Amino acid sequence: MKRRADHISRLLMRSRILLACLILMTIPNILSVADESVSPHALVLVIVRPSGMVENALFREVIADSIKFELERAGLQVILSSEPTEVSPVKGVDEAGDIDVNSMLNLARSVEADFVITGEYSSKDNDIQIDFNWYDVSESRLSVSVSKSSRLGLTLDMIIAEAIDDILIQAKDRLANFSTRPKEKTFEGSVQQESEQLPENQAAAKQTIDKQIDADARIIKRFEFSIGFSPFLVNAGASEYFKIGFMPSFYVSYRINMPIGWLGLGIYAGINSFLAEGVLASSECLLIPLGVDLRYATGEGTSIGLFVRISGGPAILTINPNETGRLSKVIPYVLGGIGLNIPFTRSFGIAVDTSYTIFFEKQHPIMGFTPSVYLYMRL
Repeated sequence: MKRRADHISRLLMRSRILLACLILMTIPNILSVADESVSPHALVLVIVRPSGMVENALFREVIADSIKFELERAGLQVILSSEPTEVSPVKGVDEAGDIDVNSMLNLARSVEADFVITGEYSSKDNDIQIDFNWYDVSESRLSVSVSKSSRLGLTLDMIIAEAIDDILIQAKDRLANFSTRPKEKTFEGSVQQESEQLPENQAAAKQTIDKQIDADARIIKRFEFSIGFSPFLVNAGASEYFKIGFMPSFYVSYRINMPIGWLGLGIYAGINSFLAEGVLASSECLLIPLGVDLRYATGEGTSIGLFVRISGGPAILTINPNETGRLSKVIPYVLGGIGLNIPFTRSFGIAVDTSYTIFFEKQHPIMGFTPSVYLYMRL
């Protein structure tokens, strides 16, 4: 009996210890809930609007959804100005033109928002710029401004994420007064993507805008004008009486869309100046090619494009032996090469190529390398 009584006493003691442990484990959660009740989540009103008069609904939707996604991932509550609410939005708050800050802040107060973030976007060709402004509603002031720009495409999400990170870092002292609960990340093995997925409407909008960007990239500017400069590095027989010439050049071409890349048909011209020196005479010489230029290029809308080119036609050769008077004649020429297009925008850029040129002078063909640099403009 005594042994049984001792066993029951031990069981009761263990039960008390287990109960105490459970209570101690529960207290932090209770305190956490209490803290959240004291510090509510911050509510952010998101307003996306064009900075110019040209509206693009696709841009507005994608930018707004990306801002919302980044803020919610940081643990903030979000309401979009485009979402239906019980309070009617202020007219013009998300339209192009100057924004009435007081009206915007009154709208934020009517939906009980703590902060307002505006994203004003402008696009040109394949580039986009977004100016972000973060307003503190209770203090009625603009507290953070961030501006980002990039090429349109997959990098759009990246610059929006960078902008939101910059804003939240600068506003961290104010946000410390609110509760934030970032969504948890899950890992399988050493690497795993975040558990959150982009909203379906955002993904659909992105697919639509990507298709539009691809279609726009295929609409090329038809005319290309270019001026450039190249040395003429002579080899073969002509190198016995001159080594190098200097040739500024010009070409204009009409560009035709192809299934892959584009074809350029145009005119090429240049002035190759060099000094020829022989045993008995020397002469200032000019070689002036004027011919057809044909080129095929790929990589439209990318950071670097590749092209091949060929040019041919007549060239005027003029000499002035010992300054006794100029003599001229027409000879054929041919040029071929390969190069790179490096665009700054869809309208301006530079091109570099390595070409080889042959002028078919009967007695001594003049040939050599012509590495060139061009500045081009497309219309």
